[in-house]
Amino acid sequence: MGFYCRIIIVGAACLVGGSMSAAQSSTPASPTPTPASSEPSNPPAFPTQSVVERTVAAYLDTLPNREEDDLLSQGDISPLFVRLERLGWRVADQDEIEKRLLNDSDWLVRTLRTRKGTRFMRDMATFPGGYDRLDRMRHQRYGKQELQGLIDSPGGAELIEYLTSTKQGRQTGRHLRSGYGGSAFNQPTDRLYTKADVFKQLQASYAAEVARRAQPTSVLPAQPTRAASGAARGPVAPTTRPPASFVDDEECSECAEERRRSAE
Repeated sequence: MGFYCRIIIVGAACLVGGSMSAAQSSTPASPTPTPASSEPSNPPAFPTQSVVERTVAAYLDTLPNREEDDLLSQGDISPLFVRLERLGWRVADQDEIEKRLLNDSDWLVRTLRTRKGTRFMRDMATFPGGYDRLDRMRHQRYGKQELQGLIDSPGGAELIEYLTSTKQGRQTGRHLRSGYGGSAFNQPTDRLYTKADVFKQLQASYAAEVARRAQPTSVLPAQPTRAASGAARGPVAPTTRPPASFVDDEECSECAEERRRSAE
């Protein structure tokens, strides 16, 4: 191979190598992933009454297999509190409200959710105080057996109608007493049974929360402590005489002399 051929081959190799190096250097570097921010998102603003009422009504309307006057239980309503908290309102009396709902495993809940029990429930649900009477009746001696007999019998809801809607029935109820709460049979319990009960209670809870937020923040009396992080100190109540620990020795000797003269 001639000298000139070798020069041409070496030059071509250099050109190819330089082109590859330039191509590699022009390849953009993959971006470094930005770490997710650990800062918490801003909490939602406190919702208005209309927003809360629409949210509660929409939730209650979409409860599966629960008609307007059906008996509700804790499991039906507990998810609603999560929805309200995401909306911006953490219900302060959530625990108390849940306690006023019957547990999912309660005998009355399980009994009224059977096929016969559901039919009986919807026949008597519109009677004023019907659920209160059932709740008190089942706590009486043999009350569960008697109530089960009403559920199994055609027209069993007529007794509840008699007890709640007629003068004679209310008079009968005055002579009955229930183990539940020790109150008179005709008196309502403190339970929440239906959608209307829950809606009304949440309206009251919301009104209480609004009233609480409207109260001015209580101002605690200022304490003569050090200001932290550059914060301004609160006013310190003046005293007629500085504490003993801040009285110098010369003043102490004057006081002692004054007391000695008074004693003489």
